[in-house]
Parts: sequence; structure tokens; C-alpha cells
Amino acid sequence: MRCRRRDGDLLSADFGFSGSTRSRTDDVSVRCGQARGVMTRLLGTADAMSPLPKVGSEIIEAIERSRLVGRGGAGFPVATKWRAVAQRSRGDAVIVVNGAEGEPQSKKDRVLMSERPHLVLDGAFIAARVLRARAVILYIGERHDAARNAMLRALSARPESERRLVTTSAAPARYVAGAEAAAVHFLN
Repeated sequence: MRCRRRDGDLLSADFGFSGSTRSRTDDVSVRCGQARGVMTRLLGTADAMSPLPKVGSEIIEAIERSRLVGRGGAGFPVATKWRAVAQRSRGDAVIVVNGAEGEPQSKKDRVLMSERPHLVLDGAFIAARVLRARAVILYIGERHDAARNAMLRALSARPESERRLVTTSAAPARYVAGAEAAAVHFLN
């Protein structure tokens, strides 16, 4: 992606969001000076990651406009959950990157963490910034060595201000280890 505008100008791109129950396209705007960093993260072509864009509560509004819902079966709006955490957080929230899928045929978490670890970290650090979290925990299955190694390599390339927020935890190799309640219980 080549930016033909001056730094600071807005660019827009359409991203298709699809899910099991709805499909919709939303407009995502990016500042011109950030376009290269965003696209190289998405395409995985960057040798080194550029700094994350400065973001704040507008992320919650973007999530709300996208109608993103949780995967827990109830279709609970993600923006509602983030807004509640942001309002209550006094710097004590913790972001858990749950990479402990236990379903035998599912490899989505491992593939994403192995192939696009910087995207996973970007999401975690953006969430941490918006929700004023004090820590990020990488909760990765104890048998998922490739995913853990890729995440740790990617983390080592991040700024110290991001690295110091992160701890890792090896999730037990049990089917329920990745369930939200089981993960929180294990981490506590």
C-alpha cells in the first residue's frame, strides 16, 4: 500500500467482516503516516514493527459499529464488555491472550500465534491501552511450542514499554483449559 497523501491525511479501506450469523462491511480509517505499519502487520511482511498507532476510546466505538460479538454462544457485544471494563478499570485490569484451545480438531489459535504473532500482540497491547490494563498474560497451551516460541520471538522485537507488561503462562493440556472460567481460575 502506497500513501499518496501527506502524513496525517485520512485513508479509508473497506474490510469485510463475516460471521456465522451476520455479514457486514465497515469503513476503517487510518492516518496516512500509519498505513505502512498497519498493512505490513496484516500481511506479515515487516522485518520490524513500527510503533502502534495512538488509540483510545474510539476503538470501542469502532468495535460497536462493527457489531462484533463474543464467541461464547450468547452473542454478547464485545463493545459492551470493553466499555464496562474501561469504566471500572483503575489500572488493575489484566488482558489474557487465551491461546489454550483444547478442541482436538481446532488449530486456529496455534496457527494465528505461529504465523502472525505481531497481530496477536498488537491486539493485546491496543486492548491494554484502551482498558488501562496493568498486565498482559500470554496463556498458551503447554504442548504448543511453535506458537509459544513465535510469540516470544515477536515479543522480543517489541519496545521495552510493551515487553515489561507481559508474562507467560503454560496452560495445562486439558480440554477445558481454554474455557474462559477455567483459564481465569488457573491464572488466579
